Order: sequence, then structure tokens, then C-alpha cells
Amino acid sequence: MRVPKLLVFAVLAAVSVSCRNSSTSSPSTLLASARIGPAGGLVLVESGSQAGLVLEVLPGVLDEAVEFRIESVLAPPQTPPLSFAPVPGLPFRIEPAGLVVDTKCRLRIPYERAVVPNLDSGPGNFVVRQVSPYAQRDYDIEGLDMAEAWIEIGVKTFGEFELVEGPNERGLLDYLPLTGSLSELEGGFQFEVLDETSAAFNEPAYQWRVVGPGVDERVVLDADGMVAGRRGGVASWLEIWQNPHPLLRRELEVPLPPQVGLMEVQSPPGALGIGAAVTPFSYCQFVESSEFAAILELDVLKVVFDVAYDRADLGVGQRQMTYWFSPTSGILSLMIDGVVYDRIP
Repeated sequence: MRVPKLLVFAVLAAVSVSCRNSSTSSPSTLLASARIGPAGGLVLVESGSQAGLVLEVLPGVLDEAVEFRIESVLAPPQTPPLSFAPVPGLPFRIEPAGLVVDTKCRLRIPYERAVVPNLDSGPGNFVVRQVSPYAQRDYDIEGLDMAEAWIEIGVKTFGEFELVEGPNERGLLDYLPLTGSLSELEGGFQFEVLDETSAAFNEPAYQWRVVGPGVDERVVLDADGMVAGRRGGVASWLEIWQNPHPLLRRELEVPLPPQVGLMEVQSPPGALGIGAAVTPFSYCQFVESSEFAAILELDVLKVVFDVAYDRADLGVGQRQMTYWFSPTSGILSLMIDGVVYDRIP
């Protein structure tokens, strides 16, 4: 999602801004300042490590002119760290720290592309931490541009701010939707998670069922996220794979070349099984943020799952599925054989 652009920077000619290149020479190095009145205005850091940091005060927010200052700070806000990873942005302070306004001011914060949290969570998984005279809090990101490397939040109070990595203590299984969930997708498709009750699978298992025009297929997974087989609803068949396949294999790991495996096909389920060949391929990776139900999902896991098969009943074929999941919202999008269907809020 791209938040509407800030006020055209040409108005800066009417705003008094002063900048210094150094942001670490003292605990309160001045980076930029501007006197803003009821007409609104901007405070922009034009150079140095915080270049691109912008505070926008909209018209009507202030009843009288206020001198705003953006200053660097040497030490981060004194709150417990979310992780021991390098922080993607430097701490700074906005004065007057004691000012409170009724309408949000837009705060755009640049970040270092080299320190994005892309190993254990989504590359846009940031949190802005604030320490003010009134509160210590974390802000969810409201706007993000990964190409230009900035985030935006709305603030009504000021003080010290720092951009840090968001929570990433989740395991990959935590991104998968819970059993019983049902999501409506574009194109008349549904994605549902069901319990798998067939005695053909020894361990507790569940299904990812995709139903839509011409499609009713289910991927059967065990409790560890291993693919144990597949089901077909329209033609009513069951695949029992001899060797479960690891679905959640990180893209950063050494990729395994597709391996031809054996499976038993029951058509219909419960009939005498017939041997067949299956070649699965899968990986997962964290990807850029996306918007769902007017919420910016910053932590998104993409799961790619392709299956090639050689069966007596269906012949030689292939099915390609790609899923996008959020740990808070479940499935966000689904791609079937190259066509993407977004979830309907």
C-alpha cells in the first residue's frame, strides 16, 4: 500500500529548515527545525544518516505557531529491545516533546535497506517505538515503501522515536491457518482447513481444501507441516505418499532437486490402491507486505507447492499452488496454475 504523498516538497521554500550533517556529535544534535502555524507545514531532514525523515503537520492541527525541532539522540529509548538484531533506523527526538495534538501528524522515517528483518519474518516487519513524557508505546506501521526505503505512522504526541524490528519469535507453522478456518477468495474460490479423518494416515493430519470452478482438491498435511498426500473431491480420489514431503522448506536453504517418489492412489477412496509416481517441489520465503481488510500486513509468508504426477487414472499432469499467509489474518492470496485469487475481506 502506498500512503498518499506528503505535501509537495516545493512548499519547503516557505518553511524555514536548518540541517547539519552530523547526527552523533552530541546527544541533541539538531537535524532540522521549522516554525509551523495553523496553515500546516513540514519539517524535513535533508542530509545525513536521517535524510528523508519528515514530519507533516496538516492545516488546522495547530491554533498558534509552534517551533518544531528534529534532533538526533545517541542512546535508543530506554525500553526493552524486541530482539538483538541490528536496528534498521537511528533514534531521534521531536520537540516540543510535551506537545499533544488532536489530529494525527504524519511521520515518515527512512530505514537502512541492509538491515531489513528478512530472515525470520517479513522484510517489512517493523515497529516504531516511542518514549514521550506521557507514554511509552509501539506504533504499527501505516505506510511502507520498500523501493524508497521509508515507513509512515501517525502521531499525536512527540518525544523520542526509534524504528526497530517487529516480533519474530514465531515458527513457520505459526503462519499456517488453524483448522476450521474458511476464507472466501476471488473467482468463486474458497480455502478451508479441515481435519483429515482417513485411517490411511497414521499421524493426526489436516487438509488444505481449495474449492472453486472446476477445482476441488485437498493437500493432506501432518502435524509437522509435511505433505502426506492429496485428495480430489470432484473425481473422488486419494493419494497416499510413501515419503512425506517437507512443505515449509526455506528458500535460503540448499534447494533439493525434485525427487520422483512413489504413492498409492485409491480411486475412489477405500478402493484397491494402485501404484503411481509423484514429484513434489516446494519452498517458502518471506515477502513484501500486502494490504488486507484495510490493514497493512507486514509479516507475509509465501509457500510454493508444485506437484507433478503420473497416474493410471489421470495420466501425466501437474498442479501448481502458491499460498500467501499472515500469522494474524491467515491466507491472503492463492495462486492456482499461474492465476492469483485474492482473499475477500
